[in-house]
Amino acid sequence: MAYKLPSDPAKAAKKKAEIEARLQKKNDKKRAMEEKKAKKNDGEKDGTKKTILKKPSMPSMKKKVSPDGAEKESKKDKPNGGEPKGMKKIDLFGKEAKAKNAVLEEEKAQLEQKKAQLEQQTSALERQLGNMSMKNQQAKQIMQRAMMEL
Repeated sequence: MAYKLPSDPAKAAKKKAEIEARLQKKNDKKRAMEEKKAKKNDGEKDGTKKTILKKPSMPSMKKKVSPDGAEKESKKDKPNGGEPKGMKKIDLFGKEAKAKNAVLEEEKAQLEQKKAQLEQQTSALERQLGNMSMKNQQAKQIMQRAMMEL
């Protein structure tokens, strides 16, 4: 099916302007790319293009020497991996973390046992208090009866 223009002339003009704007933008972009390529090619032909020399990726074979003449140790050879003092690696899933977690679990179990013991003690004390209050009430009743009889 062929494209059918809108019946409203204002809509048709707006649509046409949008299409022309998109085409213009596309053409500008193409032109800019072509100019960029042309500049690049011109620079290569003139011999003015800068060449960037990359350093070799292999480490130098020289040994590092401090000012006093002693050889420096590389950071890789140090026992703590060459980290600055005060900085520690956090090993979340290693042996240290597992050991710490085990200790924490033991402490948690001990605290739960203490909690259970305290609950038992409080319930026993509450029972004793209840018994004492019952005895006090009974004693009061006996005293009241005795007072009434007198």
